[in-house]
Amino acid sequence: MACKKADEDADCLIVNSALQRIATTDGCVAPTHPSVVVISEDIDFFVILIDIFTFGNVYFLKPGNGKIAEKIFSPHTALEKTIANSILFIQAMSG
Repeated sequence: MACKKADEDADCLIVNSALQRIATTDGCVAPTHPSVVVISEDIDFFVILIDIFTFGNVYFLKPGNGKIAEKIFSPHTALEKTIANSILFIQAMSG
């Protein structure tokens, strides 16, 4: 476990730290970390994953709340590239 301090918005730092857990220096998937799940109630993390995902074994888990069941998303399979680009644009414009 490691601790990192974010000087500004921590969303990108959190997602990049998760992706570093499975990436080796040559960009391949490390066998000791076969998959990574980013868990958050903030959908911004999933939007960031859509933009920067490089592996098919990265997932986003939105926890359930009351009667709402938890949901798991894969940025690799969830969206076509054109839809992903539209989501990134909408997110950028809406903040």
